[in-house]
Amino acid sequence: MTIILREKKWFERAISCRSYMTLGTALNIEGIQTKVAAPLLINILKTADSVVNGKRLDAYLKFGHAETVTPLATLLEIDGANKSAKSIVEFDSYWSAEHISPMAANIQLVLYKNKDTSEPALIKVLLNENEVRIPVETKVFPYYVWSDVKKYYWIRYSY
Repeated sequence: MTIILREKKWFERAISCRSYMTLGTALNIEGIQTKVAAPLLINILKTADSVVNGKRLDAYLKFGHAETVTPLATLLEIDGANKSAKSIVEFDSYWSAEHISPMAANIQLVLYKNKDTSEPALIKVLLNENEVRIPVETKVFPYYVWSDVKKYYWIRYSY
C-alpha cells in the first residue's frame, strides 16, 4: 500500500509540474503560457466596464477547462497562482495545480453597482468559490474599486 501512495504522490507532483510549466507561472510569470489569456481578460474587462457604464446584464458566463482557468488565474495574479519559483525543483513550494485548477475549477468576477452613481462600482474575485486577493490596493477586502482593477489590468495587458 505504501508504494501505491508514494507513486500516487509522485504522479500528482508530475502533473502539477506540467501544469505549472505549461499553463501557470513557470519560471517567468510574463511568459507566453500566461499571456495566452490576455485576449480573454481584455474581453472580460470590456464587458464588465459596459455593465458598470449602464448596459443591463445579469450574468456573463464563459466556459473553459484548466487550460483556460490556470493562465487566467495567473494573469490576474490571484494570490497562490502568481508565484514563480527560482528553480523547477522547488515549484511546489510556491504553486499548486490542485489549488488553482481542480476538477470543476472556476473564476468568478462579481460586480456590485449601486443605483446611486456617485458610489463607485465594486468587484470581488473568487477562485473555486473562495474570495482571493489580487494585486490591486483595497481598503475593503474582498471588495475592490472597479476602476482601480480595470486600470491595473488594462495598463498591464492591453497590448
